[in-house]
Amino acid sequence: MNALSIRQRLSLIIVIALLSLVSVTTISLIIKRDNMLEERKNQIQVLVETAESLVTRLYQKSQTGEISVEEAQQRAITAMDAMRYGTNGYFMIYDMKSTMVHHPIASNLIGKDLADLQDVNGVYIIAEQVKKARNGGGFVTYHWKKAGADETPYPKIAYSLPFKPWGWVLNTGLYVDDVDAIFFEDVRKMLLIVAAVALVLAGISFTIARSITTPLSTLQRQFQNAERNLDLTVRSRLKGKNEITDLGRAFNNLMNAFEETLTGIAQGANQLNSEVTKLETLSNHIVGASTQQSEDTGSIAALVEEFAASINTISHDADKMKSLSNENGAQAQQGANTMQLTISNMDQMSEKSQRSSSAVAELDQHSKEIEGIISVINDVAEQTNLLALNAAIEAARAGDQGRGFAVVADEVRNLAVRTSDSTKQIASTIQELRSGIETTVSHIEDSVSVVSDNMSQTHSAEQSVREMHQKSMDLINIIEEVSRSLHEQTIANQELARRIQGIADMAANNHESAADVQGSAREVNDLVGKFRSSVSRFKVSSAI
Repeated sequence: MNALSIRQRLSLIIVIALLSLVSVTTISLIIKRDNMLEERKNQIQVLVETAESLVTRLYQKSQTGEISVEEAQQRAITAMDAMRYGTNGYFMIYDMKSTMVHHPIASNLIGKDLADLQDVNGVYIIAEQVKKARNGGGFVTYHWKKAGADETPYPKIAYSLPFKPWGWVLNTGLYVDDVDAIFFEDVRKMLLIVAAVALVLAGISFTIARSITTPLSTLQRQFQNAERNLDLTVRSRLKGKNEITDLGRAFNNLMNAFEETLTGIAQGANQLNSEVTKLETLSNHIVGASTQQSEDTGSIAALVEEFAASINTISHDADKMKSLSNENGAQAQQGANTMQLTISNMDQMSEKSQRSSSAVAELDQHSKEIEGIISVINDVAEQTNLLALNAAIEAARAGDQGRGFAVVADEVRNLAVRTSDSTKQIASTIQELRSGIETTVSHIEDSVSVVSDNMSQTHSAEQSVREMHQKSMDLINIIEEVSRSLHEQTIANQELARRIQGIADMAANNHESAADVQGSAREVNDLVGKFRSSVSRFKVSSAI
C-alpha cells in the first residue's frame, strides 16, 4: 500500500466502491433468484400436496366401501389429469419401481420402466424422484426439453410425494428457465447501472483527485528541488484553506526556520573562527613568552650558581679569617702574659720585651692579612649586591610568577648589605687593632730602653695588650656573625634556587599547555572550515 501514489489510492477507493456495489447487487440478484426458485418450489409442493389430498379422499372412500379401489384409482387419475395449472403444468404418477402409471400428454410412456431415464447431465430423472418419495418427498432438479419446442433441454424442478397405500409417487414439475432469464436481465440492468455509476464516480473522483494531486505534485516538486539544490529559498505559493495549503504553509515555516537556523549557525561559525584565530594568536604569544621565560630562568639560575660560588668563597675566607683572629687572640693573650711577667720580673724585661715586640710585629702582620681578606669579602659583598639587583630585575620581568623570586632576591641583597656593613666594622676594628699594635710596639721599645725608668709605661703596655686581646675577641664575634650571615645567605640561595626551579617548571608547563592550546585551536579551526564549507552548500536568501 505504501508503494501506491495518492492518485492510485484514490482510484483504488473508487474501484473498491464499485466492486462493493457490484458485490451487493450480485448478492441481491442471487437472493432474488433463490427466492424465485423457492417460490416455484413452494408452488409445486402445494400443488402436489393438493393432489395428494384428493387421492387420499378417494382412498378413504374406497376404504369405506363407497367405491372400489380400482374406481378410486381411476377417479384419482382422471382428477389429476384434469388438474392443470399455468400454461403447461400437469401431474404424473409413478410406482415405487419407477414405472410410469399415468402421464397426461405422453400416454406411450404408461407402463414403461423409466428407472434408467437420464437428462443431459446424467441425472436419473425418475429414479431420483422415486428415491425422494421413499424418503418422504423432495425436489429433483434436471434438464428436459419443452413440449412443442425444439430439442434444447431447459432446467426444471420436480417435486415427488409418496402415496404409500397404493404405492404411487405423485409428481409435478416446473421449468425455471424464465427465472434465469429474469436473473440475467436483472444482471444486464445492474451492469448498465454500475457502468453509469462508474462513469459518474470516475468523473467525480478524477476532479477530486486532480484537486488533491495537483497541489501535492507542486509541493513534491518544490520539496525535490529544495533537496536536490539544497535551496532553502523555495516557498509554496498554494492558496486556499485546506489540509494541502496548510501543509504548504507548514513547509514555508519549516524552510524559514531552516534558513534562520542555518544563517545563525553560519554566523556562529564565523564568530567561532574569529575567536579561534585570536586564541591561536594568544597561544603563540604564550609559547613565545614561556620560551623567553625559560631562557630568563636559565640566566637567573646561572646567576644563582655564581652567587652560590661567591658565598662559598666568602665562607671559606671567613673561616680563614676566624682562624687568624683566634691566633691573634692567642698571641694577644700571650703578650698580656708576657707583660705580666715583665712586671713581675723586671730583670728579664729586655728579653721579654723583645719577644713581645716580635709577637706584636707578627700580630701586625696578621692584621694586614685580615685587612686583605676583608677587602675580598667586601668585593664579594658588592658582587652579591649586584647579583641580587640583577635577580630582582629578572624577577620583575617574570611578572607574577617571579614575585616569590623577587622576595628571595631582595633578602639576598639585604644580606649582602649586612655583610658589607660587617666587613666595614671589621676593618674599623682591625684599624683600631693596628693602631694599638703600633702603640704597643712603641711602648715595648720605650720599655726596652727605659724599663727601669718608666714602670708605668709597662703597665700601659700591659693594658694595651689586654685591649688588643679584647679587640681580637670582638673581631672573632664579628667574624662569627659574618659566618651566620653567610649561612643565612646559603639557605636563601637554596630557597632562591628552589623558586627558580619552580618558575622553570611553571614555564615548561605553560609552554606545554600553550602548545596543546595551539594544537586544539588548529583542530577547531579545521573543523570550523569544514563546517563553513558544509553550510555554504545551502542556498539562502542572504549571503552566509
